[in-house]
Amino acid sequence: MIEEPSYSTSHTNTKRYNWPIGPRAYVDDHGLLSIGDNWETNNEHLAKAAKRLTDLLSEIGLKIDPRKSEIMHFSVRRNEKPPPPLVLDIYGTRTELLPPKEGYLRWLGAFLDKKLSWKLHTTVMNKRGTTILSGMKCLGNTIRGHTQQNRRTLYLSCILPVVTYAAPVWFRPDKQQKHLLEPLVKIQSEALRWTLGVFRTTPLPALNILAHVPPIC
Repeated sequence: MIEEPSYSTSHTNTKRYNWPIGPRAYVDDHGLLSIGDNWETNNEHLAKAAKRLTDLLSEIGLKIDPRKSEIMHFSVRRNEKPPPPLVLDIYGTRTELLPPKEGYLRWLGAFLDKKLSWKLHTTVMNKRGTTILSGMKCLGNTIRGHTQQNRRTLYLSCILPVVTYAAPVWFRPDKQQKHLLEPLVKIQSEALRWTLGVFRTTPLPALNILAHVPPIC
């Protein structure tokens, strides 16, 4: 369950249904988004929405697992007071939810911190991409192993989708995001040098042209 307070309660779901709750679901992962001016009001809306959700699922023979329920608060305000716990009544059992102590929430493979900085998410994806690339280097070099074409295919199918996972969500063309994009550029640069078997000093634009791979940014 995700809560996002803001200074305005306007929201597409609010306007359409006159209810400040935005339900989101993918297969068996359900999320509830509440937008409001304070924690207490949002918690109240979330509790009602959670009760309604469990009732609807029960009607079709489905249940949620309260142990897997989580909450994360997002706010543009600084020095925000700690949010109160979200109290839910799920199948007659009282459940209190607080933001994770780790400071982030993982939903659909994306790591969301309370400031929505996406720093943690891109760091995790970059580490995964680096690990995959390190393992692939044993498959070929400038002398033997896979061809350049096969190494390019491996990069495009096994590494690039990992490091750019959820990029359409966090990337903003109108904002400088050098700290998020530089690690991705570095991984692509290293991967293309391995793919082409060129010198380490070869400029990245030349690597993109020779490998027929678009630049990260």
